[in-house]
Amino acid sequence: MKNSQTVAAIVPAYNESENITRVLDVLVKTEIIDEIIVVDDGSSDNTCEVVSQYGEVKLLLNGTNHGKAYSMQKGVDHAKAEIIFFCDADLRDFSPEIATAIIDPVLQKVITICILVSGTTSCKKWLNCSRLILVSEL
Repeated sequence: MKNSQTVAAIVPAYNESENITRVLDVLVKTEIIDEIIVVDDGSSDNTCEVVSQYGEVKLLLNGTNHGKAYSMQKGVDHAKAEIIFFCDADLRDFSPEIATAIIDPVLQKVITICILVSGTTSCKKWLNCSRLILVSEL
């Protein structure tokens, strides 16, 4: 059942052509995500070309490298959704089930914000966390 609030996944990316497909494949399969925005932060690899293969993903370009925070804010500025889910472009072991487990408590108003900062890009242990939404690597 679709929630009345909408969710945007924002993925800041810099030279992530070898990793971003893994994350985008998960996000497009995650039913509670309504909007996916990738902000390319001046990549010199073919990140843009990889992202462009996903018709349902909105691609924003910074032109030159401005940093992760700038890219995250740019994504927020262009999002139409009420709930924002930040996700790194190089996550491993990520799945629609993990994304849903992270986002759903916010949609259900069990919590108002979820933050997870992990020392690894692996998502295996995230399902046991009670507070997440900024999914990032240290």
